Formats: sequence, C-alpha cells, structure tokens
Amino acid sequence: MTPRIPRERLEQLMWKPTDGISVPEPPEPIPGVTTPNVTERVYELMGQTSTYALGVHALQEACSAESSSLHPMIKFATAESVYRPLTFRENIEARVKEYQRTHNADGTERTKEERLHLFGKWLDSCTGLAYKAQSTQFKIVPLSQNLITIDKDFRTEFLPVGYDGLTGVELDSSRGVYNTSLTKAQVVDHPAWRAAVDDVALLREYATIVFSENRADKQMWFWVRQNTPSDELRALFVSYLNSNSYAGGSNNLYIIGSFLRVAPSSRP
Repeated sequence: MTPRIPRERLEQLMWKPTDGISVPEPPEPIPGVTTPNVTERVYELMGQTSTYALGVHALQEACSAESSSLHPMIKFATAESVYRPLTFRENIEARVKEYQRTHNADGTERTKEERLHLFGKWLDSCTGLAYKAQSTQFKIVPLSQNLITIDKDFRTEFLPVGYDGLTGVELDSSRGVYNTSLTKAQVVDHPAWRAAVDDVALLREYATIVFSENRADKQMWFWVRQNTPSDELRALFVSYLNSNSYAGGSNNLYIIGSFLRVAPSSRP
C-alpha cells in the first residue's frame, strides 16, 4: 500500500518533469446541474469534519435546513435532487470572485485578509479523479455521482469503481509534468489544470493571483497517483495559498473534509 502523503508536506516532494503536454478538449456541459448566478454568490467555509463523507453530509444537511438555499443542486436519474459539494472549478471561481470583491455591500473597503479568506483552507470538491489500475491513465470527472452520494459512514481510502464505465476527461500522467511544481505559464497550459477548471481565462486569473500573492517562481503542481493496484476514485481538492495552491488528487477519503458553501440568501 502506498502511504498517504500529508497535504502540508507535498511541496517538499519534487519529481522530474517530462515533456509532451497536450491540452484536451473541454468536457461537454453536464445535464441536470443547477448553479446560481456567480455574481450573486457570497461564500462561507464549512466547519471541517473528520472525514470527506461527513463533510459532504454536513453540507447537504446545512443547505437542506435553509428556507431558500442558493447552493447548487443536482438530480440523478435514480434519485431526487440533492445539494452537492462545489466542483473543483467552482472552488477556483469562488476564490477569484472573493479576491476581486474589493468592497463590502455597505461600500467599505475589504482588507487583503478578507479578500484572501477562502485561500486559508484547502477546499474539497465533488470532482473526482479516477485511476486505471496498473497504469498512468486517469480521468477527471467534473461531477462525480459516487462522491456526491457517498455513504455518511464511508471511512476507507478510496471508492472502488469501474474505470472504463466512468465519463470524464482522460489523461496520462506519463505524458506531461505532474507531481512537481510549475511555472505560471506551465499551469495555464497544463492539460489537467485546464480540464479541471474548464475555463482558460479563469485559470489564468487564478494563477495570476496565486503567483502574485505567494511570490514563488514555481508552485501549483497537479498531484496524481500512478500504477494503482486497482481502479479507484478519489476527490480532487485545491490546497491553501501557503501550500502553493496545488491540485491534489491522491488523498485518502477517510481524512478531514473541508468544504465551501454558497451562503444563505439572507446573508449580505
């Protein structure tokens, strides 16, 4: 079994980069998804939970308790509509929006600390990374039904899945720069970053913020697993600013859940 690498120590591990990055076509829009107007969003960080699954259910319960939640929902063919965690792209979008919001509703200027408050924790998502057994192939699944409907008591490393039956953007980590820090230009051109964010302008703006605020020549690596013993599914998260805001797709699902929520409509 491959030992879990703590989030805060990933930046100390450097793998030799390789050439040959190719940028995939963006995925098709996914039916059954409702998303509130991004210009109306105000976000809040959920309290961290001891597992990913408990975080998903805490989010769903909090949204269900509201009279008019603005948090996005999804309806699957075999189930009723449910509140879902934000996608990886939506987490990135939330950080950019909050950073760019320079004034409060009352006209007072927001401090830099306030504008960066969503960068202070890692953000889990319902975007999955599925790994094909004994290979370097993986898929980015923007909205993973497996993760959204995860059992509340789930406490193992990953969800067992049939890789070939999942729909997503398929990539090969042996044909690109993975698991090592990147320049800003490499981030913007990176196939996995592009597929996960699915908006080049948004990705470029996010990378600009991270590189200007964190002031490191290389950061924002895209961390994946390789040659897993079996097909597996894990959740993709974005790390906090002081940990170089990397994209992580290798963490175990039994560790802490950290989610972002669209705040209730009654909030300013």
